Amino acid sequence: MGAEADVAERPQQGGEKKQAMKEFAKAESMMQMAIILPASTVLGWLLGAAIDRWLKTDWVYIAGIVVGAVGGFVQIYRVAEKYMRES
Repeated sequence: MGAEADVAERPQQGGEKKQAMKEFAKAESMMQMAIILPASTVLGWLLGAAIDRWLKTDWVYIAGIVVGAVGGFVQIYRVAEKYMRES
């Protein structure tokens, strides 16, 4: 009788594992979206500042910030769209 009870519980445990994996993937997507925008903006700023030093200008970093932010928003949209399709 003990072995039968273990076999009966296995499908439920598998379902719980699948649900836990889905929740983990959801949390991972949310963390990714929270990091994308600041990271891409800082990266754009750093690249713009490097180009400013190279070209001896003082405005390219602003363009880098804008391009980085736009890139971040685009990536957030892609992640959110993927998440919405899976839900």
